[in-house]
Amino acid sequence: MQINVDIIRSKLNFKIAHHLAFIVNWAQGDRGAIGTGLFAEISERRFLITAKHVLKGATDDQIYINLGLQDQHHVFRKLDRWENAHLDLAFIELDRTETDFIRDGIDPFSINAKQRRGDKPKYNGLAICGYPKTYWIKSNPSYVTAGSFTIALQHPLPTDQWPQRAKDEYDPEDFFLVSLREEDLGQQLVDQDGKLPSGLDPHGMSGSPVWLFDINTVNNENPDYGFCGILTGYLTYEPNILKCTFINKIIEEFERRYGFNI
Repeated sequence: MQINVDIIRSKLNFKIAHHLAFIVNWAQGDRGAIGTGLFAEISERRFLITAKHVLKGATDDQIYINLGLQDQHHVFRKLDRWENAHLDLAFIELDRTETDFIRDGIDPFSINAKQRRGDKPKYNGLAICGYPKTYWIKSNPSYVTAGSFTIALQHPLPTDQWPQRAKDEYDPEDFFLVSLREEDLGQQLVDQDGKLPSGLDPHGMSGSPVWLFDINTVNNENPDYGFCGILTGYLTYEPNILKCTFINKIIEEFERRYGFNI
């Protein structure tokens, strides 16, 4: 059975986009540098999870966070900020009262121990949802309008198919790789013309959450999906291969930083 990626991009994107945050780093030039983050709740505290390099060179007041709202002039207070260079991972803690008020009842994604990486046989697809540069409509320091976009794939790149340099540099316990090469995409996902998916451009999507889902039930009224990691960039020597940090490492770093027992 073949699944049209347009269904995934509309049906699944509509659901998971509620968990996204659009980030502008105003330390990076006049227009700033953009990225994506996951707005998440862990042990009743609110966080933005993103890639460390999205925040490069910025002080807290130079980081603008939009929680998926069309007209958000509010600039969130940052209660805490933590970064891990090895994992290219960053956390920003946000005030719970502020986020409740601004989001008006739209809950963040809840992360708990049950979501650690493991065997998930019902999931056979990957979705990376974020805010690519091509969808940046307009911005200024207090107002941003942007449209989210979902890259849909079938599976991560098996470890034995990693480029040798990646095998030497990255621990598969820390990272997984996703390939956008045509030969690695699989034949079950097709575009509206029945061809392999097009438009797979990850630029500007650093920090985007990566989700697992079931391609056979994605068109259900309430599609099931699960968070599995954060997109932290692409391989400079293989730009069609993306590097993602596992949810296990994200949870471990939260526990180490904040003393949580998730």
